[in-house]
Formats: sequence, structure tokens, C-alpha cells
Amino acid sequence: MDRSISTELLHRLERIAQQRHCSLEELLTVYADHAEDIRFPGDPYRFFELTDAFVCVTDQNGVLLYVNPTFCQVLGYEEAHLIGQPYLSFVHPDDMTATKAAEKQLKAERTIVQFENRFRCQNGRYRSLVWVSTRNEQHTYAIALDVTNTKLMEQQLEQASKENERIVRSIFDGYLLGDVTGTILEVNQAYCNMVGYTREELLQKTVFELDAGIPPPQINKNTDQIIRDDILMVIETQHRHKNGNLVDVEINSVQFQNRQIACFIRDISQRKRLERQIRHNEQLYRGLIESQIDFVCRYTPDTLLTYANDAYCRFMGVPQDTVIGMSFLTLTKNADTKPIFDRIREVLRDPSPDVRVFSAEGSTGKKRWIQWIDYGITDEAGAVVEIQAVGRDITQLIETQERLAEREDTLSTIFKNIPVMLVQLDQERRYQYVNQHWVDVLGWTLEEIQTHPNIMAEFYPDPEYRAEVMSVITAAEGDWHDFKTRTRDGTFVDTSWANIWLSNERRLGIGQVITHRIELENQRIYAHQLEMELVKERELRELKDHFVSLVSHEFRTPLSAMTTTVSLVVDYFDRLSREQVLEKLTQIRQQIRRMVDMMEDALRFSRSDAGMTEFSPVEVKVSTLCQKVIDTLQLVDDYQHTIILEADSGSVQADPRLLDHVLTNLLANAIKYSPAGTAINIEVTRQADFWQFAVQDEGIGVPEDDLSRLFEPFYRATNVRNLPGTGLGLSIVRDYVILHGGDIKVESTIGVGTTFIFTLPA
Repeated sequence: MDRSISTELLHRLERIAQQRHCSLEELLTVYADHAEDIRFPGDPYRFFELTDAFVCVTDQNGVLLYVNPTFCQVLGYEEAHLIGQPYLSFVHPDDMTATKAAEKQLKAERTIVQFENRFRCQNGRYRSLVWVSTRNEQHTYAIALDVTNTKLMEQQLEQASKENERIVRSIFDGYLLGDVTGTILEVNQAYCNMVGYTREELLQKTVFELDAGIPPPQINKNTDQIIRDDILMVIETQHRHKNGNLVDVEINSVQFQNRQIACFIRDISQRKRLERQIRHNEQLYRGLIESQIDFVCRYTPDTLLTYANDAYCRFMGVPQDTVIGMSFLTLTKNADTKPIFDRIREVLRDPSPDVRVFSAEGSTGKKRWIQWIDYGITDEAGAVVEIQAVGRDITQLIETQERLAEREDTLSTIFKNIPVMLVQLDQERRYQYVNQHWVDVLGWTLEEIQTHPNIMAEFYPDPEYRAEVMSVITAAEGDWHDFKTRTRDGTFVDTSWANIWLSNERRLGIGQVITHRIELENQRIYAHQLEMELVKERELRELKDHFVSLVSHEFRTPLSAMTTTVSLVVDYFDRLSREQVLEKLTQIRQQIRRMVDMMEDALRFSRSDAGMTEFSPVEVKVSTLCQKVIDTLQLVDDYQHTIILEADSGSVQADPRLLDHVLTNLLANAIKYSPAGTAINIEVTRQADFWQFAVQDEGIGVPEDDLSRLFEPFYRATNVRNLPGTGLGLSIVRDYVILHGGDIKVESTIGVGTTFIFTLPA
């Protein structure tokens, strides 16, 4: 290709380059105006070699026609490798869209277009370039600056900025950035939390509004000093919280950039409170020392007092203002000085606190025991210069301990000799003590028990029985419990134990052998059993006598009636009509029926009492059975009473013969003890799991005192004893109901009526 260029154009470009220090935009513009004079191949005037910028020329299709040496050197290509290649083939894929858009704009407007992309180097890496491009009818002219390093620095600065921002936002201390006018430019969340404002609210304020401890002129003065001297300034002040409270803060201020002040703010409210508390405590300490009932003093290693509180001086009997400089040994009478000097030598070697007890005579002349805790006060070199001591009069404690020791000795003597077993267990139920009587009875010493892996299994071999014993020991309720305890030789003894709680969750077991008591108890039980058997035999005999008397009386009446009736029939047979004879025979039959019923009751009671009643349950229709009983008794009653039946439908599992007798007896009693013309109600209801039968009359009622005994054999209410009856009917009824697995009760009011209620399982 022809690469010649006119001398006029070359001189013009060189002049412009010198005047404008290689203004590439100007050079390109001029070059584009005279582009038709350029002949590329063999052009010896590569005027674009004058610049360090990238210069290239492409045809209308974007094929590279010319590149300057900088283009080749920086990107690492040979010129021959670039010439003839499409410009876009070197552009990074992600920048292709923006580059094509710039070309499109250049073609449409034919003006100077600036854009940015990444251009591939020979080693495969990319360089970031900023292009300025223009074109004419035939060619596109472009010059570029390599901004790769600039881009890298921008990224590094951005990353550093983000890191700094992250650090500022994450630090525990508050951060505030302001300018010399006091305007707040930035804050972190920690400072927002510290003063209760949001970031947006703080950015509308000045430091003068927040600082309550330093006046604005001083703040301005501090700011000027920080900027002028470029120093770090640390101050303590108070900032206003949004709720009106003041927050103690420590501020570290330093010049940041552009005359800005970076402040790192720490909440020192707690520290300030502690400092105030320390000052208060110091004052309180001095007050306490002076009002202390304990003795407080300081002295030098040669026993000279440097301080003594009022309690010390009162005990020693000297004025407080005279003791300073005195040896405390001169204040105590008959003191043993050897242990005192031994302790002073120990403190000089090791100033750590220690507790000692010394005897001394106070102002009264009586011997007192003083417990001292003392320690050495050292200088910067670690040498003991003074000794501080706090003493307490423990004479009463010593005397109490002596009395306790005497009492303990007394109790120990009692425990050793008392004929009762004593055992003490700790929190884990480990044996701590057993007395001699324990050893004598059970044969185990404390040492043997403590080394045995499972001593309770020796005492109580049966696991279930042992568990019962352990539960009693654990509860420690103080009640007495009897157990059979095995001794070491394998024999069992009857023992009784009471367990009580001691302090620290310990237990004390108190045990005694009760073999003799058990024997007496067995004898008493045997005697009681004999007595009960005699009582039962006496009751049976009385019951038999009562039954014989009752039967004799009840049988005598119908027998007398029958005898009289038979005599009348025999003596006056020829004078009596047939109807009269039949009437007399009917009376005799009724009396016989009465005697048969009494005998049946007696037999039923006998079988029930002996547990020989036959019981054969089947499905029984309730309403049918009830109606059958009603029909039978209404015929006998000659319909003198109104009997009302209300029964739920269904069947019950029962012995029909026994249930018939129960209903017949209850209904017959209702008829017997109720005036003619009254109503009798029978109500049968089905509940969830049982049937309930209720027979209610309007009869004479049962006295309240008789209700509890109404179901006893041969017992009759006091208001019906002049009427015929054996007193067995209700007893038999109760037995039959219980045989079915049911229950029966009675409710009654004199003159109102009686209700019998019994239930059977459904």
C-alpha cells in the first residue's frame, strides 16, 4: 500500500504538536482534514510516532490500516500482525456493545466521539483504553490513552474506601466526620446508637448542637489547632442524647482530608459512673473505717502505729490522737511477743493476707481473744513499708466453741452408750457415722460399711423390699417404719426406723430392735382374733335365737288361724253353705301361702349367706319383666293401688329369677306399706354403662335412724314391727343386686313415701 504523506501536512502537524505538546485531538482533526494526501505504504514520516498515545487508522469496515509504534509496543504485537485485522477482533467481549454503539454514532454524526473499552494484548491480557475518534468518507482515525493503571488505582481506591467505610461502620466506637464549620458530614451506626438519633437526623445537625461540655468558641479553637499542627487531640466531654440525657464521651480527633476532622467517639459513661462510685466508695470507706466495730490499725515493721481507728483506741483505752508513733506492744499487757514478731517477719517475706488469733488484755484487764487479718503494704520496689491489720474480738466465739466442744463430747458419750441404733448419711446417702449399739446389733462397723460396694443389699436382700426401705430413707419424714433387717451373721431381726433431715441435706436414722414388741403385738392380735371369733359366735347364736323366736311367732299366728278355721268347718260343717266352706278353705290357703313365703325367705337367706345362690344371667327385656311383676301383684292387690311404669326399651344381662324376686319384693313392700288409692311409680332408665331401677311409693316412710340398718338380716323398721314380716326380704334383695354387680340405696321421708333405687351393669 502507498504510505506517502505531504511535506506541508507533516510540517503543520509537527508545529501543532510542538505548540500544543502533542494535542492528539488537534492532530487527528488536522489529519482528517488532509487525509486524502496520506499514502500509507512506505511513508517515512510517521508523524504519529511523536506521541506516547495509541494511534490507529481503519477503513470503513474497521480493518486496521495503520498503528503507531506505541500501539505495537504496549500491546506486544508486531505491526504486521495488526495491519489488516478487524479492529473489533481485539475488543473485550463485554465491551463490544459499547464500542459498536460509538462506531454507529461516529458514522451517523461524523463528529469526534469518545468511548472506552478493553483491548487484547499479545499475551492474552487486556488493557483499558480511552479512545477519541473521528472519520471522513474513507477512513476512521482514532487515538487512545492507556488508562489501565489509572483504572487499577481507581479500583484499589474504591476497594480501600469500601474497606475503610466497613471498618468505620463496624467499630464499636462512634465515628463522626465534620468540617471546620462544625457541619456533620458522616456518622456510623455506633454513634447513632450512642446519642439516639438516626443518621439522617445527625446529618442535619452541627457538633455545636450535640456537644454539651465544650462551648463553641473552644470547639473552633480546638479545630484550628488540629488542622494547623496536624495533631491528634483527645478530650472528654458530654454529648446530648435525643432523650435529653447527657452521655459522657472521650473524643479522639485528627485531621482527615480537605480540612475535615475525623472524630472517634467512645462512650465512657460507665467508666465515669465507676469513677464517681470509686470516689464515693473512698469516702464511704473512710466513714466505715472510723465507724467500724472491728479494730483497724497500720504500723511499721518496728511496731510503731501510723493509724488506728476509734474502735482500736477504745479497746486499748487510749485517746485516738495519742497513739500515732506509739508501739502497739506498749498498749497490750502481758502479751506474748514471740508469735507477733514471727508474724511480722513472715509479712516482710510475703505480704499476702493471713489470719491469726492472739490473746490480749484490753482496758478492762480481762483476757480477750482477737482474730487479726493483716497484710503488707509495699512501695514501688516491692518492700513492705507498713502492715495493715483488722482485728475482731472473738472472745465470745471462742467461749461458745468451748461450750460446743463440751456439748459435742456429751452428745458423743450419749450416742456411744444409748441403747438405740444411730446412723448418719450424707447427701449421697453415704454412711458417715454409726454408733456402738448399731455395731452390737447388726455386726457391721463403719469402716466395713464404707468399703462395702452395696451394704444395703446385705441388710435387705430382696430388691423390692430394699427399694421400699430406700424410699422411706429418702423421704426422711420422721415417721416410724418397721422392717426386717439382716445382720452380719445372716439372721433377721425386727427393727423399727425413723429418718429425719439434718442440715446440708444429711439424714439421721434412729433404729431400735422390736422383736419383743412384735411378739407382744402378735399375742395381742391373736387375742383379738379369738375375741372376734367369740363375738361372731355370740352374734350367730343370738341371730339363731332371734330367727327361731321370729319364726315361732310368725308361724304361730297362721297356725292358730288355720286351727280355728278348721274347727269351725268341722263343728259346723252341716250348718255351713258351700260358699262359706270355700271361704274358710281360702283363708286356710292364704295362711299356708304366708308360711310358705316365710320358709322361702329363710331358705333364700340361708343360700345367699352361704354363697350358694345359683346365678345364671341371660338377656332379659326390662319392660317385659317389669310388666309381668306388676300384673301379678295387681291381681293379688285387687287393684287397690295405681302402679305406673316408665321404662326405657332394651335388655339387661341378669338372672330373670333373681331380678323377678327383687322387683316383686320392692313392689310388694310398696303395696304393703302404702294406703289404698295411692300411686306407685316404677321408673327404669338406661344410662351410659348401667341400668337404674327406681320404685317410689306414697306410703308411711322409714324413720331416719332405721335407714342405715334397713338391709341387715332380720332388721325391721321401728314403725312396722307390729305388722307381719321376717326382716329378711330387703337383705335378700341387697344380696341379689350385689350378685349382679350392682348397688342399692333407699331414700325416705316419714309420711311422704319411700324410694328404693338399685342399679345393674348395662
